[in-house]
Amino acid sequence: MLDLAGVSFMDSSGINILIAAHQALTETGGWLRLAGAHGPVLRVMELVGIDTLIDCHPTPHHALTDCPLPTACVPARRGAASDPDSGLGAGPVG
Repeated sequence: MLDLAGVSFMDSSGINILIAAHQALTETGGWLRLAGAHGPVLRVMELVGIDTLIDCHPTPHHALTDCPLPTACVPARRGAASDPDSGLGAGPVG
C-alpha cells in the first residue's frame, strides 16, 4: 500500500514507477493499492487512467481493510467515481 497523501506533484516518471511497481507485484502474486491521492496528483492519475489499473482508496485504512484478500473483491476504485463515499473522482481526498 502506498500512501500518497503527502505527494503534491506527479509527472510521467511517477506514473511509470507506479505502473512498474504494480506489474512487478502482480507478477509475483502481490498487489499494490494507492491511498490518499488528492488535488493535482489525483487529477493526473485519473487523466492517464492509472485509477483503472491500480486500486485507489481515500485513506490507508480503506486500502488495507476494504478487501481482506485482493483477489476476492471488486476494487473500491476501478473507474468507480460513482461511489460517493470513496472520496475519489470529484475532488480532493480527505
